[in-house]
Amino acid sequence: MKIGPDTKIKELIDAYPFVKEFLGRYNPHFKSLENPVLWKTVGRFATLSRAAVMGGSPLPEMLKAIAAEIQAKTGESVPIAGEKDAAVSREEQLKGIIRDLHATENVGPPRSASASSSRTWRPGRSGRWSRASWRRGSPRAR
Repeated sequence: MKIGPDTKIKELIDAYPFVKEFLGRYNPHFKSLENPVLWKTVGRFATLSRAAVMGGSPLPEMLKAIAAEIQAKTGESVPIAGEKDAAVSREEQLKGIIRDLHATENVGPPRSASASSSRTWRPGRSGRWSRASWRRGSPRAR
Protein backbone atom coordinates (compact mmCIF):
# COMPACT_ATOMS: atom_id res chain seq x y z
CA MET A 1 0.00 0.00 0.00
CA LYS A 2 1.25 3.47 -0.89
CA ILE A 3 0.72 6.24 1.59
CA GLY A 4 0.37 9.86 0.58
CA PRO A 5 -1.49 13.09 1.22
CA ASP A 6 -4.75 11.66 -0.15
CA THR A 7 -4.63 8.40 1.84
CA LYS A 8 -7.68 8.07 4.07
CA ILE A 9 -6.85 7.42 7.70
CA LYS A 10 -9.41 4.60 7.91
CA GLU A 11 -7.84 2.75 4.97
CA LEU A 12 -4.39 3.11 6.52
CA ILE A 13 -5.53 1.83 9.91
CA ASP A 14 -7.51 -1.02 8.34
CA ALA A 15 -4.28 -2.15 6.65
CA TYR A 16 -2.00 -1.41 9.62
CA PRO A 17 -4.00 -1.30 12.92
CA PHE A 18 -0.95 -0.32 15.03
CA VAL A 19 -0.78 3.03 13.20
CA LYS A 20 -3.75 4.29 15.25
CA GLU A 21 -1.70 4.00 18.46
CA PHE A 22 1.37 5.41 16.72
CA LEU A 23 -0.51 8.53 15.58
CA GLY A 24 -1.55 9.17 19.18
CA ARG A 25 2.10 9.01 20.25
CA TYR A 26 3.28 11.06 17.28
CA ASN A 27 0.94 13.97 17.96
CA PRO A 28 -1.31 14.28 21.04
CA HIS A 29 -3.99 15.82 18.82
CA PHE A 30 -4.48 12.43 17.16
CA LYS A 31 -5.37 10.72 20.45
CA SER A 32 -8.94 11.81 19.74
CA LEU A 33 -9.06 9.04 17.11
CA GLU A 34 -9.49 6.61 20.01
CA ASN A 35 -12.94 8.12 20.64
CA PRO A 36 -15.40 5.70 18.91
CA VAL A 37 -17.87 8.44 17.94
CA LEU A 38 -15.18 10.63 16.41
CA TRP A 39 -13.64 7.62 14.70
CA LYS A 40 -16.95 6.71 13.03
CA THR A 41 -17.45 10.22 11.70
CA VAL A 42 -14.08 11.83 11.03
CA GLY A 43 -11.90 8.74 10.73
CA ARG A 44 -13.70 7.48 7.65
CA PHE A 45 -13.35 10.68 5.64
CA ALA A 46 -10.18 12.38 6.88
CA THR A 47 -7.03 12.18 4.77
CA LEU A 48 -3.46 12.32 6.02
CA SER A 49 -2.97 15.82 4.60
CA ARG A 50 -6.08 17.07 6.39
CA ALA A 51 -4.97 15.41 9.62
CA ALA A 52 -1.51 17.00 9.34
CA VAL A 53 -3.03 20.46 8.95
CA MET A 54 -5.46 19.95 11.83
CA GLY A 55 -2.71 18.54 14.06
CA GLY A 56 -0.19 21.20 13.09
CA SER A 57 2.32 18.62 11.86
CA PRO A 58 4.37 19.02 8.68
CA LEU A 59 2.96 16.51 6.18
CA PRO A 60 6.28 15.25 4.74
CA GLU A 61 7.63 14.49 8.21
CA MET A 62 4.41 12.76 9.23
CA LEU A 63 4.38 10.57 6.10
CA LYS A 64 8.01 9.57 6.66
CA ALA A 65 7.33 8.80 10.33
CA ILE A 66 4.33 6.60 9.44
CA ALA A 67 6.34 4.79 6.75
CA ALA A 68 9.20 4.24 9.22
CA GLU A 69 6.80 2.87 11.86
CA ILE A 70 5.24 0.47 9.35
CA GLN A 71 8.68 -0.71 8.28
CA ALA A 72 9.78 -1.15 11.91
CA LYS A 73 6.69 -3.20 12.84
CA THR A 74 6.25 -5.28 9.68
CA GLY A 75 9.54 -5.07 7.83
CA GLU A 76 7.57 -3.91 4.78
CA SER A 77 8.88 -0.89 2.90
CA VAL A 78 5.99 1.46 2.21
CA PRO A 79 6.38 3.91 -0.69
CA ILE A 80 5.23 7.47 -0.18
CA ALA A 81 2.99 8.70 -3.00
CA GLY A 82 3.15 12.35 -4.01
CA GLU A 83 6.31 12.97 -2.02
CA LYS A 84 7.23 15.91 -4.24
CA ASP A 85 3.81 17.50 -3.69
CA ALA A 86 4.02 16.88 0.04
CA ALA A 87 7.42 18.53 0.22
CA VAL A 88 5.88 21.91 -0.53
CA SER A 89 5.45 23.39 2.89
CA ARG A 90 2.38 25.25 4.04
CA GLU A 91 4.47 28.40 4.23
CA GLU A 92 5.40 28.09 0.57
CA GLN A 93 1.76 27.57 -0.37
CA LEU A 94 0.78 30.73 1.50
CA LYS A 95 3.60 32.67 -0.15
CA GLY A 96 2.32 31.54 -3.54
CA ILE A 97 -1.20 32.71 -2.70
CA ILE A 98 0.12 36.12 -1.62
CA ARG A 99 2.17 36.44 -4.83
CA ASP A 100 -0.94 35.62 -6.89
CA LEU A 101 -2.95 38.23 -5.01
CA HIS A 102 -0.31 40.89 -5.63
CA ALA A 103 -0.13 39.98 -9.33
CA THR A 104 -3.81 40.73 -9.95
CA GLU A 105 -4.96 44.11 -11.16
CA ASN A 106 -6.39 46.63 -8.76
CA VAL A 107 -10.17 46.41 -8.75
CA GLY A 108 -10.68 49.61 -6.78
CA PRO A 109 -11.25 50.46 -3.17
CA PRO A 110 -13.35 48.09 -1.08
CA ARG A 111 -16.96 49.08 -0.67
CA SER A 112 -18.56 49.17 2.71
CA ALA A 113 -21.49 46.83 3.27
CA SER A 114 -23.41 49.70 4.85
CA ALA A 115 -22.69 52.17 2.03
CA SER A 116 -25.98 51.53 0.24
CA SER A 117 -28.09 51.61 3.41
CA SER A 118 -26.51 54.83 4.70
CA ARG A 119 -28.42 56.86 2.10
CA THR A 120 -31.80 55.98 3.59
CA TRP A 121 -30.85 56.04 7.24
CA ARG A 122 -31.72 59.05 9.37
CA PRO A 123 -30.46 59.69 12.90
CA GLY A 124 -32.89 58.74 15.62
CA ARG A 125 -35.19 56.76 13.35
CA SER A 126 -34.16 53.34 14.68
CA GLY A 127 -34.23 54.58 18.27
CA ARG A 128 -37.80 55.80 17.89
CA TRP A 129 -38.86 52.47 16.38
CA SER A 130 -37.27 50.55 19.25
CA ARG A 131 -38.93 52.69 21.93
CA ALA A 132 -42.32 52.52 20.23
CA SER A 133 -42.18 48.76 19.73
CA TRP A 134 -41.01 48.25 23.30
CA ARG A 135 -44.04 50.20 24.55
CA ARG A 136 -46.36 48.05 22.42
CA GLY A 137 -44.70 44.88 23.69
CA SER A 138 -43.39 43.77 20.34
CA PRO A 139 -41.64 40.35 20.59
CA ARG A 140 -38.92 41.69 18.31
CA ALA A 141 -37.86 44.27 20.91
CA ARG A 142 -37.66 41.82 23.83
